[in-house]
Amino acid sequence: MGGCYGSTGPASINPETGKRWGPTFPVLRMSDIVEAQMKLLDHLGVQKLHAAIGASVGGFLCLLLATRYPDRVKVVVPIGTGVETTTYQRIINFEQVTAIEADPHFKGGDYY
Repeated sequence: MGGCYGSTGPASINPETGKRWGPTFPVLRMSDIVEAQMKLLDHLGVQKLHAAIGASVGGFLCLLLATRYPDRVKVVVPIGTGVETTTYQRIINFEQVTAIEADPHFKGGDYY
């Protein structure tokens, strides 16, 4: 959810306008992604995962899954992540966002 290849995201069509969501797409948090994943598992009838494995942001999602649903996952393998973001990581993220927003083709996120 929220990604370029997910169930829905900024490239999806807003049913109210008939246009791509673009910069008007609602803000998503990692907890929203985990909740969507759990609803999918419920729909598929999966009660418990043997393992949740993820790197970087996926590692944060694994940790969030384990803390919110400890009875639904046996093994958690977060890779290249931690339990919190550091000031350094936030600066790097800020620089990446600034670089994207500075691209003249970005057009405030309405580049479709």
